[in-house]
Amino acid sequence: MASSVPGAAISKRRKFVADGVFFAELNEFFQRELAEEGYSGVEVRVTPTVTD
Repeated sequence: MASSVPGAAISKRRKFVADGVFFAELNEFFQRELAEEGYSGVEVRVTPTVTD
């Protein structure tokens, strides 16, 4: 069960699976919406956010 505490630690395995599901859903969305325009794929890179 997920914790209701904001910013709670998430296991590496759970985060890996959640990220994979997100990328798969994103790719599926683009495939459906952009199929006629010749969509061939997307590369998603996670970058760190920096606050100055």
